[in-house]
Amino acid sequence: MEWTPDRVKGLRKHLGLTQEQFAEKLGYQRRGTISDFEGGRHEPNPQAQIILTMLADQSDFQDEQ
Repeated sequence: MEWTPDRVKGLRKHLGLTQEQFAEKLGYQRRGTISDFEGGRHEPNPQAQIILTMLADQSDFQDEQ
């Protein structure tokens, strides 16, 4: 699964998490990292992509893309 800015934001909202809470789940210490992902300024690294996929699978996340 490709983790586009819209997918990252969609998963975070699906989980009901703030950017700060979502950053913690992904192992980041700053909320700005999630803002950068959601704004398309940076892409999640391979480790973060694995965690995003696991969270999506565990929560039955379905996006429109």
